[in-house]
Amino acid sequence: MSKGANIPVPRTPVRLALHWRHGPGVPDAWTAALLMTADGRVAPGGVV
Repeated sequence: MSKGANIPVPRTPVRLALHWRHGPGVPDAWTAALLMTADGRVAPGGVV
């Protein structure tokens, strides 16, 4: 997955784990997930 990319995920439970080392010269990691409704729209308050 490239920086800024979106990918579809299956409709089954999904677990996501991110690991990175922090320190001088290492960029921060920023993540977001969206909770979607059955019609593919972002649910109200769906940013987790």
